[in-house]
Amino acid sequence: MDEIVKTRVEKVAEMIEADFQRQGNSIDISQVERLVVKKELNGNEILELYDLLIEKNIISDTQNQEEDDDYFEHEEEKKDVKEEEILDKYGYHELLSAEEERKLGYSYMQYINLIGSVSDEEINDEFFDRYKHIIEKGIKAKNKFITSNIRLVISVAKKYNFLNFLSLEDLIQEGIFGLIRAAEKYDYRKGFKFSTYATWWIRQAITRAIANTGRTIRLPVHLATSLHRIRKARAYLYRINNGREPTVNEIAHHTEYSIDHTRLLCDLIDTKFVSTEQPIRSDEPDDGKIVDFIRDDNCLNPEDLVIEENITKKIDMVLSEFPARKKDIIERRFGLNDDEVSETLEQIGNDYTVTRERIRQLEAQALKQLRLPSKSKELEILLEHFMEYDDD
Repeated sequence: MDEIVKTRVEKVAEMIEADFQRQGNSIDISQVERLVVKKELNGNEILELYDLLIEKNIISDTQNQEEDDDYFEHEEEKKDVKEEEILDKYGYHELLSAEEERKLGYSYMQYINLIGSVSDEEINDEFFDRYKHIIEKGIKAKNKFITSNIRLVISVAKKYNFLNFLSLEDLIQEGIFGLIRAAEKYDYRKGFKFSTYATWWIRQAITRAIANTGRTIRLPVHLATSLHRIRKARAYLYRINNGREPTVNEIAHHTEYSIDHTRLLCDLIDTKFVSTEQPIRSDEPDDGKIVDFIRDDNCLNPEDLVIEENITKKIDMVLSEFPARKKDIIERRFGLNDDEVSETLEQIGNDYTVTRERIRQLEAQALKQLRLPSKSKELEILLEHFMEYDDD
């Protein structure tokens, strides 16, 4: 297990073990699930945690799991008109009981194990006919996991509905992609509720969409997630401090990030970005945009461009008086052809089937001609460049 993941999982496991011992070697599975959500463990970390807790005999893989009806009843009370419209679109479905989740999980795992046990070439009409019952039950189980948890997607999506660049329905659609992924990876044998596991996948899908569309400059998803966590911590600490802005140390303590990392994230949040397409003057948009006044270091300035064009013309004029072979050697040696790539004596010699020394002699003769008074004055700048060239 990755060292960072191991540390996070072990920290949470230690907290749960402490509660377990305080409560007389007893703990409710809902306590574990609340801590998983609070610590924002990802899908793989959740699996690692439950394996560790089972290994320590803190929970069992058959521990009774009742649906958190109070939570969903509370969500029912909070539904607004928009949510009703969305539920009408996707359809109303009853929540799954723990027993239903186990049965569906078993059916889907049978289907996955079956498909994984054969090669692509073996999956044909005969295969589907033979295992039709298992395949149909597996596909139906996956779909049931998805349709029965649309309300969970809505619940998570509503927490991000303060953003002005993604509508609630957009967030829900992205969350459904995460829900589908959770249904595909859920292992009922671990003993935890599907909703606990799916919450992380739903949140990841939504935050990934936000990271991809929410900024002028796209940030890596893990960084966008960290920034969101910092914003949440700031807002929470601001509330409990009665309107006082939290310090970097307080935010770092709350998020469990290092102080330096927290300071960097806070600075990034506070940095204001301006589009290069923004007009220089809002009252005179025809005066140009910011991008029109940004220097391009990869381009020559107008003066250098004119000088370069003049030198190119003079080179062409002077070299046109040379024999074809000498002209070709000079052009290829100093990258004066269309490719603008300098070639070695050996490369040119191979093409002419002569030694590199012979090419050197021809090059020297050509350069000597260029030094004649009639030509050297015009090409002084060029010759300075030539003389600085390091021969190979």
